[in-house]
Amino acid sequence: MRRLGVLALATLALLPLACASKHSPTPPAVQMGPLVQEVSPPARSPRTIYDTEIWARFDRPLVAKTVDSTTVFLKVDTRRIPMDVVYEGITRRIRVIPRTLLDLSRTYTVEFSPRIQAQDGTLLGNTYFWQFTTNGLRRIRYDYPAPSKLEGPFSSVAWSGNGPPVTGIQYDVYASTDVNAVTNRSILPVAHTPFLSFSPRHPWPLGATVYWAVDGLNVATGEVLQGPVAQYQVLPESTPVDSFTVNTQDYGGVQNTRNAPQQCTSATLTAGSIYNSGIRWSISGTRDTLRLAGVRAELWLTVNSATVTEAAQPALWSAQNTWLACNFIFPGPPYPNIGGGLAFGHADADPLHVVFRSDTLTSFVEQMARRNVGQGFLLRALSTIAFSSPAVKPPLMTVYYYRLPAAPVASPRFARRR
Repeated sequence: MRRLGVLALATLALLPLACASKHSPTPPAVQMGPLVQEVSPPARSPRTIYDTEIWARFDRPLVAKTVDSTTVFLKVDTRRIPMDVVYEGITRRIRVIPRTLLDLSRTYTVEFSPRIQAQDGTLLGNTYFWQFTTNGLRRIRYDYPAPSKLEGPFSSVAWSGNGPPVTGIQYDVYASTDVNAVTNRSILPVAHTPFLSFSPRHPWPLGATVYWAVDGLNVATGEVLQGPVAQYQVLPESTPVDSFTVNTQDYGGVQNTRNAPQQCTSATLTAGSIYNSGIRWSISGTRDTLRLAGVRAELWLTVNSATVTEAAQPALWSAQNTWLACNFIFPGPPYPNIGGGLAFGHADADPLHVVFRSDTLTSFVEQMARRNVGQGFLLRALSTIAFSSPAVKPPLMTVYYYRLPAAPVASPRFARRR
């Protein structure tokens, strides 16, 4: 009897638990919607390179038909950016592909609609978005020279990417025959410039490989974007040299006095501190294949200037403006380029004969001939010096150039069989 009593009490103690289990079932688990696990670019990232891939990776597969331009948006402020949307099932990523380059230094928003659905039937449920800010520089594109072509020792290099030259964007140009020096930027730049090309002032050795790179600098933000290292091969030492002469195109000049006559048809072409005068030889755009070895420009003085050459120190400068022969203004336009003179003139055995030559002049003439750059040459001097104009004794320009190797002949094994 005592044992039965104990069992009865134990049974009564379990009755409340049995009742609770019967009348309070466990509620079903709530199934959460898809979650974004990773985004590119990272949220709130500053100075994101403007062409960085834009995507978001989810924790589960999505229904592809719910991912399109009606549920995915790319915005600047409230303005939607034209784009394409791609869902990658394997990686579970939504990719956003802008149809145009993103603007620089702007904050963009990527937004997902709550209607995006996972394959398990759940919805995103809430609007999801993140933001990033683009950088302030475009990637630098190299325009020339082509790495597959042989170049001369005075070949220029050129680049693009950030639009026309502006003072807010500067470029550091590195060039050397040492690839590590350029790669590591362990040498000083050969130029710091707002312009989009660089011409060497001294020739590279024949047979050398020249390595070069350009870094962009946003002056306002201090941002630097490095360009890749490029290279080209200089012509071999055995390349023969030939020459040709260049005709005068036109000339002009004016004194700083009121109503001064233009020198565009006169017998003399005068230079000096109170004159703005210049001459053009027919060079620009003549031959893209020219690789120069040297340039020699010659002018003849009038008799009364025969003894003043060394004191006057006549020089050729490049002009930075287009000009008409009979429309010179003092002190300009045309104005000389700020980069400095091209060559100083020196008299030889004939005191009336003045010769101008330098590596800088050669480099400039090559770019005029190949790249169609430059507006002509201005004559500068410390004191007044008068040259015979092209109407009396035409100035002479001799261009020395390398004769390029003949193009290789196709191998007979590629010939078509009959």
